[in-house]
Amino acid sequence: NFGEFDDLYVKRTSIESACCQALSQPGALLRLKGSRLIGKTSLMNQVLVEMKEHDYAVVNLSLKLTDKNTHFTSLNRFLRWFCSNVSRELELSNQLDEYWDEADLGCKVSCTIYFQDYILEQLDRPLILCLDDVDLLFPYPEIYEDFFALLRSWYEKARTRKKWQNLRLALVHATDVYIRLNIYQSPFNVGVPQELPEFTLSEVEELATRHQLQLSKTEANSLVEVVGGHPHLLQQAFTCLKSDRNLDLDTILAEA
Repeated sequence: NFGEFDDLYVKRTSIESACCQALSQPGALLRLKGSRLIGKTSLMNQVLVEMKEHDYAVVNLSLKLTDKNTHFTSLNRFLRWFCSNVSRELELSNQLDEYWDEADLGCKVSCTIYFQDYILEQLDRPLILCLDDVDLLFPYPEIYEDFFALLRSWYEKARTRKKWQNLRLALVHATDVYIRLNIYQSPFNVGVPQELPEFTLSEVEELATRHQLQLSKTEANSLVEVVGGHPHLLQQAFTCLKSDRNLDLDTILAEA
C-alpha cells in the first residue's frame, strides 16, 4: 500500500519536493527515471502519500500487473485494462461498455471520452495518475506507439481545456527511451524530467542506521567502493550483516 511508510526508507527530500512541486501544476507530466531497483517506486510512493495528504486523488498503477499474453495482444485490450484499473483504484464502477465504441470511434477516442466524461467528471479534485514500469511496454510498438501518443495528446489538451488540467501524469521507467516515437507524439520530451541517482555517503550511513547497524566512515566508503550507492545492493549487504552477527563487513567485501 503506497499509503504506508517503509521504516527502511531513506528520504530524499530535495527530489521528493521537486516531484511534488511538478505534480502540483495544472496538466503536469513528470518523468522519473532511474536504474532498476534504485528506489523509484519507493520514492514515488512517498510523493503520492504527500500529494494525497494535500487532497489530491491518487492512482498508482504498475504495468507489472498486466498479463502480457492477454493485455498486450492489442491496443484495445490494453486500454480497456488501463481504464478498468484506474476506475477500480478510484472506487468507481466500471462503465466501459457505456462509453466504449471501438468500431466507430476507435479505442483511443473511447479511452479519452471515458477519462473526460466519466473519470474526471466524477472527481471534485485533481487526479494524479502514476504509471510505474512503463518500460515494460517498450517491446510492444503496436501498443506503445498509440498509447504514448494518447498520453501526449492528453498533456496537450491541458494547455487549453480546464478539465484536462485536473489530470497530472507521472511516468516511471528504468531505461533510457530509445523507442520509435514521433517527437510530436512522445510524452518523453515534454513535462518535467527527474532522474533518481544512487545514494550519497550520508544516505548510505542513514540506511545502515535504519538497519540498526553502525558503520564508520571508513567502512561506509569501503562498501560504496564495491557496490556504489545502489540501494538494493546496500540493502542486501545490511540484511546479511544483521542476520548473521558472526559475519563482518570485511568478509562480505572480500566475498562480494
